[in-house]
Amino acid sequence: MNVPEQIARYMSLREPQSGSLQVLHEIAGGLDFRSATLAQVAFKASEKSRGARPIEFDTAFPSFCFALATGVGKTRLMGASIYYLWKSKGYRNFFILAPGMTIYDKLRAELEPSHLKYMFTGLSEFPRPAVYDGDSYLRFSQQASLFEPDRPNVFVFNIGKIFSRNDVQFKFHKFNENLGAAFSVMLAQMGDLVVLMDESHRYRGEASLKAINDL
Repeated sequence: MNVPEQIARYMSLREPQSGSLQVLHEIAGGLDFRSATLAQVAFKASEKSRGARPIEFDTAFPSFCFALATGVGKTRLMGASIYYLWKSKGYRNFFILAPGMTIYDKLRAELEPSHLKYMFTGLSEFPRPAVYDGDSYLRFSQQASLFEPDRPNVFVFNIGKIFSRNDVQFKFHKFNENLGAAFSVMLAQMGDLVVLMDESHRYRGEASLKAINDL
């Protein structure tokens, strides 16, 4: 039983969820996204694609989209994908983007273990992630993170929080004395930062894509 099959069993995933996770596994197998080039990832994705070929990325980083019907459980698949990349690749830093306040609040709630739809239900060996959002991210400490080498960090932000404009200096991009850098700079320096975009079709605007590519 491979890792996606184990996850599907632990989380009681539906077929569309487990099938999507399996495709991610097939593409990610043998690749380290931290060092692989876009061309290498595109070649592997094209090889494993169930649809159109060749695969070409329209972002500055490898980007994959799960196209699932509403109500299938995309947030649960997001949790499964985070666990898969933590378990199989050792990635620890996950940045979740929400397209608006309603989904932002929903995601924050579902990252609480007490929530009925907790994102990581069934994954007993998964350490409870350290969760930071648009209101608490200035409390993030890289030093504290070093003392818990297996614990993942999950950052949840509304897309409007990460924009950058020449006429406005957003706090996200502003130097902070407690952090010792701008938070955006700290994220960009994480070699294993995984960006997860809820309703990814809503980030195709120029400002949104630039902000994401900058990370």
